[in-house]
Amino acid sequence: LLPPGRQSAFDYRMDPVPRVGEHTESILQSLGRSAEDIAALRAAKAI
Repeated sequence: LLPPGRQSAFDYRMDPVPRVGEHTESILQSLGRSAEDIAALRAAKAI
């Protein structure tokens, strides 16, 4: 959503909305989860 008021000092852009789960893997990696842990979560349909 764009802000209700527009100011010429800012360049607004409309990016696409992220897909559900789009950043799940990168978030889990940043929390220290291994690739094997993430694969196990996917196999269990937890993510």
